[in-house]
Amino acid sequence: MTSIVARTALVLGLVAATCFAGAAWLIQQKAAAVQEASALNELEQLARAEAAKVRGSVNEPLSRVRGLADATLALMERGNSSRAEVSALVRRYADADPAVLGYWLEFEPDGFDGADARFTRSWPDGEPADDTLKTFVAGLSEDQRISTDSGRLSLYWTREPSGQTSLQDAVGPANDLQLDGPDAEKYYVAVRERGEELMFEPYADEVSGKQVLMTSLMVPVKVDGQFRGVAGADIALSTIQPNWPRSAPTSAAWYACSRPPGRCWLRRSSRIWASRSPRIWGRCWRS
Repeated sequence: MTSIVARTALVLGLVAATCFAGAAWLIQQKAAAVQEASALNELEQLARAEAAKVRGSVNEPLSRVRGLADATLALMERGNSSRAEVSALVRRYADADPAVLGYWLEFEPDGFDGADARFTRSWPDGEPADDTLKTFVAGLSEDQRISTDSGRLSLYWTREPSGQTSLQDAVGPANDLQLDGPDAEKYYVAVRERGEELMFEPYADEVSGKQVLMTSLMVPVKVDGQFRGVAGADIALSTIQPNWPRSAPTSAAWYACSRPPGRCWLRRSSRIWASRSPRIWGRCWRS
């Protein structure tokens, strides 16, 4: 009899201990879920606030890029505009905006004036050495300097450290962008496929011999709804960096981020950027 009672007590004790452990685990999981939900909500609110600050800092240059696209369309609709005229237009935008690294236009084959065949060039003996190439470029008209070897219009007015703007020529195979296929320029293809304004993910590029972290604002150029090219501006992140997120989430937020490290912050901030400021699409952000 004593043995039965002891065994029963042991079984009941084990059941009670198991129930207690299960209840404690459920309570712990519930508390963790509540804490994580609170942290995610904080991160969401933080991302919304910081995204609004950054969005405000790019609105002004984006408006100028829209203006450049509209002005370029006006020249195209006139029907007799030279390539030098559109180059002068882009230069005026670059001259008037010292905060931007440069303004540019890239067009589809025959996208600007349908006259690409007039500006094609070939190198039967191979592209000349640098010094010879510079001499060759110096002898070209501006119409020719902003035409790639395939004849496409491609121009970029950039700002030098001195503050002066200069035209980067489009001469040579290296300056003729790939517009199709696996090696196509992603930023250009993204605008063409989406047909919408885009803000490119920050990237490093060489400016006046130095690597600069920058982003590009891009607006499609369309005629009767048909894509013809892209108007854009390059902006150094240092000009908008004061508005990038500097607020630190609370310990609860960091706790949520640590499961695994950074997952919640990255996932949630990407979602908020996608819906509140630029929209992430592939490697591009839609403004």
